[in-house]
Amino acid sequence: MLSLQKPSVALIRNFLADESGRPNISSTVGAAKRKLTGGYVVDHSRIKLGEGEAVFHAASAALQRWEQFRLGWVEAWSPSNSIRSGQVVAVMARVMGL
Repeated sequence: MLSLQKPSVALIRNFLADESGRPNISSTVGAAKRKLTGGYVVDHSRIKLGEGEAVFHAASAALQRWEQFRLGWVEAWSPSNSIRSGQVVAVMARVMGL
């Protein structure tokens, strides 16, 4: 969905409800586990955060809080939802200041 303004909470909830009812028939499911053709690029970027159990738990907690989307121009909705398999998430991004 494209919009010139940030969508309302009601519009986002309706969008998520509509998408939640659709079966996932995408041929790209699991794409990072296999070699793709047709112009796809799988990003395998990595960075070492540190070592040990404390670093692992801190990184896991950050992912659970959707910190990977706190970039100033992109946001996951709803960040208050816990991450679980099969969950539909809306990702909103501003493009070129819009």
